[in-house]
Amino acid sequence: FQGIKKVRGLLTDIKLVPPRFETSDYGELKNQIEVTLEDAHILEMSPGEEEFELKDNKYTFWVSYAVEGRTPHANSAYIKCWVASAEKLGKRPSEFVGQYVTLEKIPVVLFKQSKIGEDRKPILGEDGKKVYEEVVSTNNFCCMLLVRS
Repeated sequence: FQGIKKVRGLLTDIKLVPPRFETSDYGELKNQIEVTLEDAHILEMSPGEEEFELKDNKYTFWVSYAVEGRTPHANSAYIKCWVASAEKLGKRPSEFVGQYVTLEKIPVVLFKQSKIGEDRKPILGEDGKKVYEEVVSTNNFCCMLLVRS
């Protein structure tokens, strides 16, 4: 399912759920937002991925939210991809429930961080200032478009 790049379907549910795994490579375990599309169809796969049929035309995926009792960080994929794309269309994600949407994984800059050299120290540019690199999300659905059925 990671190879799905673009999918369209009826958004039937968005709910907060506990972490699906017992450990994390990224620190504390975070609750997730579970998103369900019915009458779903894959529109595009990532390069090199083979297309397949969705069982019962249903597609469920999860978006990392926040540690229990906290709100998502402003630079999280949840805020920068999921929420920001809905807001561009003038709505909150939950306001799309009951509508057909197209979801697409597009590159989104989450934040910039200092580039670190092999000596584990920040790399400095010719001007003596730190060199920054962008941290980009490419594996989160970021674009929600209304689709007329």
